[in-house]
Amino acid sequence: MPLKPVWRHYLVALALVLGLVSAEAPWLSVAVPTGATGQAGWSGVAPASFSLALAAVAAWGASLLTPPRVTRVLGGAQLLLATGSAAALAQALVNASDVVRSLANEASGVIGAFSVADTAADWSAGWIAASSVAIVAVGLSGITAIVAPGGEKKSQKYDRPEQRVDVDPWDALSDGDDPTER
Repeated sequence: MPLKPVWRHYLVALALVLGLVSAEAPWLSVAVPTGATGQAGWSGVAPASFSLALAAVAAWGASLLTPPRVTRVLGGAQLLLATGSAAALAQALVNASDVVRSLANEASGVIGAFSVADTAADWSAGWIAASSVAIVAVGLSGITAIVAPGGEKKSQKYDRPEQRVDVDPWDALSDGDDPTER
């Protein structure tokens, strides 16, 4: 079964829904011993990942107005941006203690007052998974744009009919050919 260009739009629609729902959902909640709490979403836990994912969606949006060759280039850019977003997310999750420490400092208002061990952190795996699926969907949309950019003409409704070059327009009009007809 050949890959249809419309699938790249479905994939981005899925990514937009999941990304928008999970963007500011609480990925991480922390509580410090003083009772202060803080929460962070995708843009707070992995800001580079969030920004790159938005840029990938922007590349898709730009590709809606381009011919097939440019669509392929933008699909490649979309794939690279989605890959960068996934890498930035992975790096933020690997360095989770730094993220917890930063959020604890923000919640307490005092930098370095509490260690990571003193801080109660609660991660929401569901929101992280939803954003990860959004990143993968945007990346797959980029692959689809590279493989099947679309752009084939579906209709010639608004195209002018071919006219012979050797026919004088005045003679054609005299013969009853109306140049305004389609």
